[in-house]
Amino acid sequence: MAGKHGQVRLQDIALEVGVSVVTVAKVLNNTGGKNTRVSDRVAEKIRACERRLGYQPNQLARQLAGKSSDIIGVAMDSYAPAIFHTRLAMMEQVASSLGYRFLVGQAHDTIDKMVSFARDFESYNVAGIICLAHNYPGYSSCIASAYPADKTVFMEKPEGMARPCYVSLAVEDAFCDAVQHMAARGRTRPVLFLKGNLQTNYGMDLRQQGYLSGLAGSGLNYSRVIMLQPEDEACSLVLQERVRSLLCTDRPDAFIAANDHIAGALLRALLKLKVRVPEDVALMGFDNVDFAKLLTPSLTTFDDRSDVIAESLVTMLVALIQDPDLPIECRQKRVRPKLIVREST
Repeated sequence: MAGKHGQVRLQDIALEVGVSVVTVAKVLNNTGGKNTRVSDRVAEKIRACERRLGYQPNQLARQLAGKSSDIIGVAMDSYAPAIFHTRLAMMEQVASSLGYRFLVGQAHDTIDKMVSFARDFESYNVAGIICLAHNYPGYSSCIASAYPADKTVFMEKPEGMARPCYVSLAVEDAFCDAVQHMAARGRTRPVLFLKGNLQTNYGMDLRQQGYLSGLAGSGLNYSRVIMLQPEDEACSLVLQERVRSLLCTDRPDAFIAANDHIAGALLRALLKLKVRVPEDVALMGFDNVDFAKLLTPSLTTFDDRSDVIAESLVTMLVALIQDPDLPIECRQKRVRPKLIVREST
């Protein structure tokens, strides 16, 4: 049985099970207060009927009643690296297992839209928000401040916010470890390849800081940072010429790339120049994307542990939804990337 327009109502489930609408609402919507008690046996009959009839809660009615939904808003950059989209899929799986759904807002290099997503999510009365796109250089504080601190978890620490909830990736530690890994294999002249520039690419500065820390910790007095532009990576001949010049002038024995895509492009350039990897130049990347293990030689890299990040973001948000006054020790989590050693080093 269904109501008007074929939509299953709480009344329909109540009639099927033989209980009151209040009882059904208590089980499915957690309403009814402490005065309504439902046995486990009756609750299971209600949930079984819900599944059989295909009941969907009326989100508009919940909003009008002032109740939060089972929806989590997610803001992200539509041009973000592929690893962010992988994390989004993993986050959705975790959220689904906890009874939540996602509403995703995506934009690229549009600060106004990133700010407006916060208002959009509020208008839907979402249960909470995960923000993956606030770290635009120069605009981080502006974007982050638009999101309600009592119901938002950020990927990386937001600027200008007291007691934020966030999960961060220890990128600096990974690139320090990368240099030390190379040094342990007798490599004394490692070159760091970054993308774009330190002012416009969040995370490139952390990579450089980690690289410099690794050099100091390993006692190496060689330091060389190459900043690649989009045309360098896109055109194999341009990159090949840059690598050829570098090999002639600096005589490096190791390349550390900002990500696996750059490492793959460098591997191609080295092979074209008949430079052996790892015998002549060792090579490593970052992200541990799918193709890294399929290259010849297979690529040493860092796994950013997206599964841990995804679970941490969602579970921290659920904890925040349940307790907006979370203690400070529950508001921060730092995830350290894992070194994956393969043939290229």
